[in-house]
Amino acid sequence: MQLATFVLTAVALPETLYPRGAIHNKPKSFLDLLLFKATLPTRKIKLGNFWRPLYMAKYLTITLPALYYMTCFGYGSVLFASTGSQIFAQNYHFTLSQTGLILSIPLLVGCFIGEASTGWFTDWLVSRYAKRHGGERRPEARLDGLWLSLLVPIGVIIQGACIYHHKTVPWIGPAIGMGLANLGLQAATTVTYAYTTDYFKPQSAEISCFLNLVRNGFSALISFYAIPLSGKINTEYAWLTFALINVVFFVPVLALKWLGPKISGMSWQAPPTFHNDL
Repeated sequence: MQLATFVLTAVALPETLYPRGAIHNKPKSFLDLLLFKATLPTRKIKLGNFWRPLYMAKYLTITLPALYYMTCFGYGSVLFASTGSQIFAQNYHFTLSQTGLILSIPLLVGCFIGEASTGWFTDWLVSRYAKRHGGERRPEARLDGLWLSLLVPIGVIIQGACIYHHKTVPWIGPAIGMGLANLGLQAATTVTYAYTTDYFKPQSAEISCFLNLVRNGFSALISFYAIPLSGKINTEYAWLTFALINVVFFVPVLALKWLGPKISGMSWQAPPTFHNDL
């Protein structure tokens, strides 16, 4: 599926990157829009351009949220997908179709509620801050919305405890845990992307690539240790460990609410110069 969407993006979607100062009087055909040269006549693609997402890792206001977000994404979504088939078949004797439903409906509900409630809420937080501070819109104002992301460790703990006590707790218990965790994940996703982009708007594409790289690299390893760890110390304590890891990474990001302006003002944290004309 990912390969198909990549091919579709590469060959069928037009380039939308335009320098602000560029003036294009000549009409462009759809084929022209598929070529980088058509919309970026003053730019040439270089090998170094592909390393710029990694360059963004030098900024603490990018790296700290990225590390926290990777644990939210891994333990708030991928953990359930990579372990659910074995856990629900073994403990609740679910069929293939029942497993598919339990791994999709709670996550969809949590995702829908999170997406519908967190975006406008973080925008409201920034607007409220600006009204109280003479129109200044600080990215740190969005971090107040990060408290909602604590639903990730709460949901993980609930699912782990319910699965361990599966003989007395029905399947609805783990389902609620997954839904809560995914709701928290959407809050973490919204705050992370909005906060980092507020600091480096011209480099938002590189930031998105870096966040995706970190979260996917971390999540790809979960299936190798989640089930073996639960077999050694039981699911309740294994899931509790994952929740605590998530909380540990939460603390530095929350500290950015007070330390972010000071950190961003350091000389070695000066914004990059590429893409400033976009």
